[in-house]
Amino acid sequence: MTNENELSGEERDLFEKLKGIKPPIEMEEETISKLKAEGLIQSQNKMIWVYRVAAAIAFFILGYSVFPYLNSNESPAYNYMLVLYEDANFKPGPPEEMFDEYSHWMQSIYQNGMAIDGQEMKTSSLLLEGKEVSNAAAKTVGGYFVLYASSQEEAVKVAQSSPHLKYGGTIEVKEFMIR
Repeated sequence: MTNENELSGEERDLFEKLKGIKPPIEMEEETISKLKAEGLIQSQNKMIWVYRVAAAIAFFILGYSVFPYLNSNESPAYNYMLVLYEDANFKPGPPEEMFDEYSHWMQSIYQNGMAIDGQEMKTSSLLLEGKEVSNAAAKTVGGYFVLYASSQEEAVKVAQSSPHLKYGGTIEVKEFMIR
C-alpha cells in the first residue's frame, strides 16, 4: 500500500531529470503574480511600503485640491498640532480604504470652516540627548496635522474623529505657543 503523497518510481525519475532545468523567468513571474492575485502570497515589506506611499499621495493631493489657500500667499494661522503615533498596536488597513477615510475626514473638517493640513512622516528617526544620538523606536511619529480650532475642546473633538484611532494609533493634541 502506498501513501497518496508518495511518488511512484516513474514520477521520481521524471523529477530527477528536471533537477538541473530552470524554468524561464517569465514563468516564475507569472506564477508569483497568480499566487498574489489569489491572495496565497504577499510581500509584507511591499505592502507596508504601499500603505505609506498611498498615505503620502493622499496628503499631497488633498493639500492641493481640497485646500486652495495652500496655493496662495496667504497661509492660515494654525494653533494646534495633532501628532499621530504608531506602535505595535497600529494595524493599517487597505491603502484605498485609508486614503478614502482620511480624505473624507479632512474634507469634513475643512467644510466645517476649519483650516487643516498634514504630512506623513518616515518611520526612521534619530533621538538626540546631549551629544548622544540614537534611534528612536518604541513609538514612532507616523504623521501630523496642524489645524486652527477655536478651543482645546474643539481640537480634541477633531482628533477623536480621526481614522488614525481606528487603526490602533494614538494622537497627541498640542497647542502652539503663540506670542
